[in-house]
Amino acid sequence: MDGIKVHVVPLGGENASGLRLVNLHLPESVHHGVSFPIQIILEGKGDGELRLYRNGGLNHVRKLQKTDTAGEALTISALEKMPGYTDYEAELLSGAEPYNTLQRRGGTVRVEGPLQVLYLVKSDFNTDSQPLFADIIRSQGIPVEVITPDRLDPALRADSMSWSRY
Repeated sequence: MDGIKVHVVPLGGENASGLRLVNLHLPESVHHGVSFPIQIILEGKGDGELRLYRNGGLNHVRKLQKTDTAGEALTISALEKMPGYTDYEAELLSGAEPYNTLQRRGGTVRVEGPLQVLYLVKSDFNTDSQPLFADIIRSQGIPVEVITPDRLDPALRADSMSWSRY
């Protein structure tokens, strides 16, 4: 005996779709009230129907007619209104009856409370006037608190070296 014979039988032949749901990209965390992208990565060619579920309920449906793709990203904008955790699942139904295939990818997004900015200024900063950058952030509807380092909570002061600086 020279080995094991393997016979490959493609299901569906000409009717089968080569459209594949490769991945679902979700941000790890978002702030409620701020839109964020959901990216669905597709490959191959063929027709199909893409469904996006949010916490088990159908949220978005899109018919797909694809030619050859190489890691094409389909982006859908989402917005969460309450803090907590939200589950998303992408489902791709592709191919022709009776050989259609169902593919799924899912993930969870942590939805945090409202976005807030703590803006530190130099100790000798005139607090009667506001920094321009803080005003720009405020114009986007994001609350900003402008303080000097001496007003910073001592527990936070030690950790402030790791904060983002602009």
